[in-house]
Amino acid sequence: AVEVLYRKKIISENDFAKCLVASGVICSTSFIIARILGLGVNTYEGVTGYKGLFNSVNTITFVLIILISLTYVIAKENDQIRMYILIIIELGCLILIGTKSGIVLIACIIALYTMSNHGDNKVKISVKKILLIVFFILCCIVFVIKFNTQINEIVSRQYEFKGRSDSLYTYLVSGRNILLHTANQKYAQDCSILTMLFGVGEIRLSSYIGKLLEMDLFDFFYAWGIGGVLATYGLTLWYVLYLRKTRKFDKKQTRLLWSIYFILTIYSILGGHVYGEPFSEVYFVLALNFPVFLNGNIT
Repeated sequence: AVEVLYRKKIISENDFAKCLVASGVICSTSFIIARILGLGVNTYEGVTGYKGLFNSVNTITFVLIILISLTYVIAKENDQIRMYILIIIELGCLILIGTKSGIVLIACIIALYTMSNHGDNKVKISVKKILLIVFFILCCIVFVIKFNTQINEIVSRQYEFKGRSDSLYTYLVSGRNILLHTANQKYAQDCSILTMLFGVGEIRLSSYIGKLLEMDLFDFFYAWGIGGVLATYGLTLWYVLYLRKTRKFDKKQTRLLWSIYFILTIYSILGGHVYGEPFSEVYFVLALNFPVFLNGNIT
């Protein structure tokens, strides 16, 4: 759909940027309104974290990661203070969800983008930027005071899980590596040429550990075999190569495209809920198309 819209010039750079900004506003607003009205549910058992009206923690985390990252690029390219304010609100929502992966990945994405563009533009200090920094600090102070209890619960839960994890890797993937080891042992007993090509099916995979692994690459390989991996990861890689070839990206756009692809792919492998989730997949495709629109002047 995005490909047709682009080729037929139905959408412009501004339309695309507005869709991303509107999505960020809608997601953030739904969090705020649900919180005020006392609606929504907690992320984890008890009162730890808050995911609002959304069902899947990983899915809304993934979407917010994309929205924050791309809004940051728009803000950097156009120096729009409103975009930075939206980013601050979206970051607040991401923190309230209470997942470590979201915060860690956002920090990595912003750092990588900033470093990759270091030297492209001289840093200009203005009154507007100073006021923005002051506003950000004030927002952090108010946020910590307002949600002090929730933040303490989130931090306590992370410390507790870290104490139960035998390694940093186990902690970062929330113990999925242990489930993967168990599933791999049981898959080895069913392994054949047919299961390698077409998988054992989701029901059989779920019987290994009582649920899916929530690591997309392994879930698709075990459940649907090599065919499933090619239909998801293979098709996505082909689309990235297609975009790079047909759109004639410059170096900056190419760097951004590959950065988006690798970071989001790693997230799907370690965190899951990207492929097979319509909400996540839509924003994955939008994110991959984002470098296309750096050709234009987004206002």
